This record gives sequence, C-alpha cells and structure tokens, in this order.
Amino acid sequence: MRTFLTIVFFLFSLYGSSQITVRSASSEGFEERIRNYVDQIRIVDTHEHLIAEEDFLNRKNLDFLHLFHWYIADDMVSSGINSDTLKRLRKADIPPLEKWEMIKPYWELSKMTAYGRSILLTLKSLYGIEDINDSTCLLLTEKVRESQKTGWYREILKNKAGIDISINDIYIHKNPDRDLFKYVMRYDNFVLVRSRDEIVKQEQHYGQKIQNLDDYMKALDKAFQEGIDFGMVGVKSALAYERPLFFEECSKEQAETIFNTLMQENNRLDFEKVKPLQDFVMHHILQLASTSKMPVTIHTGLHAGLSFGRYHPDITWSDPTHLIDLFSRYPEVKFALMHGSYPYGGELAAMAKNYPNVYIDMCWLYIISPSYSMRYLNEWIETIPLNRIMGFGGDLNNVEAVYGHALLARQIVTGVLTEKVASGYLSEEEAKYAASRILRENAISFFQLDAE
Repeated sequence: MRTFLTIVFFLFSLYGSSQITVRSASSEGFEERIRNYVDQIRIVDTHEHLIAEEDFLNRKNLDFLHLFHWYIADDMVSSGINSDTLKRLRKADIPPLEKWEMIKPYWELSKMTAYGRSILLTLKSLYGIEDINDSTCLLLTEKVRESQKTGWYREILKNKAGIDISINDIYIHKNPDRDLFKYVMRYDNFVLVRSRDEIVKQEQHYGQKIQNLDDYMKALDKAFQEGIDFGMVGVKSALAYERPLFFEECSKEQAETIFNTLMQENNRLDFEKVKPLQDFVMHHILQLASTSKMPVTIHTGLHAGLSFGRYHPDITWSDPTHLIDLFSRYPEVKFALMHGSYPYGGELAAMAKNYPNVYIDMCWLYIISPSYSMRYLNEWIETIPLNRIMGFGGDLNNVEAVYGHALLARQIVTGVLTEKVASGYLSEEEAKYAASRILRENAISFFQLDAE
C-alpha cells in the first residue's frame, strides 16, 4: 500500500504545480490523519453484480479462477485467449494445474492492466499471496474452497471492505439479505423489443395479455410496481450495450403504428424502424420513475463482455452527451451516469456542472484506470458540487474482488484529497468532509437510504 501511495503522490506532484492556494498549510501529519479517516469510512457501494451467498455456497469445484473477475477475463480475451475456451475452463472439472497452464500466457500478458493489478491487490491483502503462478495456484484454490462457508459475504463486505450496504444489479436473490444489499431493477427488455416473439415473451413472463400498445404499457406498469413492492431503490439501464443513448420524443400514435407492425410481422424489425417505439417506452419508464421519485442509473462509457463472446458495441453509443435532452425533460428525476463515463470524463463534468439532476457514479472506474480516476476526481472536485459525486461501486461478480477494489478506491481518494490539502486547495477538515460525502453520504441521499 505504501508503494502505491508513493506513486499516487508522485502523480499528483505533476498536477500540484497548477493548484491554486486557498487554505493555510495544515499541521504536520495531515497525510496520515486523512488516510486514517478515509480508511474508517463505512462505504455505501453504489453498484454490484453479486449472486446470493447461498448460490455461491452451492457452486461445485471452485478453484483459483473464481478470483478472476469478468473484467480480467475480457483483458485475457483481448490478449489472445479464445472466449469459448475461457468459458469452458470456468465450468469444466479440470485439475487446477491444467487450467493454470492453459491460461498462464494470457495472465502474464494481462496482469499489468488495472484489472490485473486489482486482483493482485486482493490476493496480497486477503491471503498474503503476491502473485498467481505455478507454486500458488493450488494454494489459492485451497483458499477459495475454504471460503465456501456461511457468513463469507458478511466477513468480506462488512468486516474487511468496510461496506455498510451494496446496491445490487441483475440478481434478485430469492432470500435477499437486506442487511447487505439493496436492489436496482432493469426494464431494458421492454425498451429493446423488436419482434412479435419478444412481445410474447413479455406476455408470458408477466402474465399480462398483450394485444396492443396499451396492454404492453400495462405490463410495464405492472413490472415497475412489482419492483417497488420488492423494495427497489432505483432503476438501472444498460441500453448502451444495445443501441445509442439518444431518445427522441415519439407520439403515442406513431408508437402504436410501429407496435402494430411488430404484432403482424414474423421477422425482427431493423433498429431504425423500431427506434421511435423504443424511445416512447423509455420515456414511459422515466415518467414512472418521476411519479415514484425513483432515481435512474445509466451505463455510460466503456463496454465490457469480450469474455462472454459478446459483440463489441460502438463506444459512441454510450457517449453521455446523448442524454442531455432527457436531463432537460425530466428535471425532477435524478440520473447517475455510471463508470465516470470513461473515456468521456470532461463531457461528464460539463453536464454534471450544469444539470442539478445529473450525478457522477465512479463505480467500476478505479479498476478501469487508476490514473483516469485520479485525474478526474481531482478535476470533478474543482468543478462539480460535492453532493453529486458518488465514489465507489465495485461492479463485480465476486466479493473478494469487491474487497480489492474498495482498497484501491480508498487509496486513490486518499491520494487525491491529500494532494488537495498539500497544495492549499482544501483544508484538512474540508478533505475529510469531502471523503465522507464521496464514499458514503452522497449515495445514501441519491438512493434515499436514509428514509428507510
């Protein structure tokens, strides 16, 4: 950790020369005091993809690959391993050493990315192991299997990572642990409809007879209400994986014409033909969010999924500036733009500065690029009101990786704020206040957790 912080302070010495001095110099030892303060903050984690602990306990033949979250898997695919091979290795009952020999060259090529570094930080902090290699893969497999015990999630998230609550996406646990998780719900399936078969699936899933657009909207209303009844704390949209984030106004008459065409056609309609209907449905979701005072979180920026064999969408689809019209049309809806909109950090800053209902969510960001996170957190503190920066979401599929990511986040937040104090931009007390807002209080306010 000391080595990493040394690098952080060096990087910020490059920025520090341009800092203005507003505050008097803090007393000796402020660096350690800020670090200790940040380390004791109970984080509110804005975004995860964690399966239920009971499902984790039921998994068979876990090995060291359990610690390879899907993002490092993407980098290994990018380095040359076949995604089908990687998927097979995750599930196949193959001895761990054989698996290691198959992935070793690709791990060596990928482990210097921030995804790889986050895994190494996890291993070092959790198990005291410096690297994954010929002599440690069996030990790591043993450690993973030892962790398959009731209470592991609580031990990692609550005790080690210092996370009070995590907002979980995708997996709606059968027996949700409300002390560990709150949930966001997705309604993208209603937006992305492009064929009659997809409408029939919605009909079957929601038990709602669908013959026309009004029926379809009633099914959506029913699904949304079910989310409210379950206790969702927000709406999540990942539409940028499937289409551009530009949603135009569409009349009900135009939407009905397209919907009726879908019901009569056997083939899937081209996106340009169905886009107005999709836009109409998205606007309806935002109207529901407005009525229920439900915040909306939207995937922006970088796409993931190479290791799933997913096609790679056009990065411009997820440009956050596509959403400007929605911010203006729904000023009462709070929007969180996820992942620091990497690589659109400057555009994100301009929008969050000028739209009071736009929030920055740094989930996933630290393991995409620590230097981007440092640069833009440094810049966002200078440009954005402090209440609209949410500073941590692991965005991961195993709790061990969440722990490593949380360690990295605390280090970077500490580095940014320490530099701000060293330069005289912030006082020590202001830096501590900023840390608490960024890592905890802003997420509580955004997701209305303090009202529960």
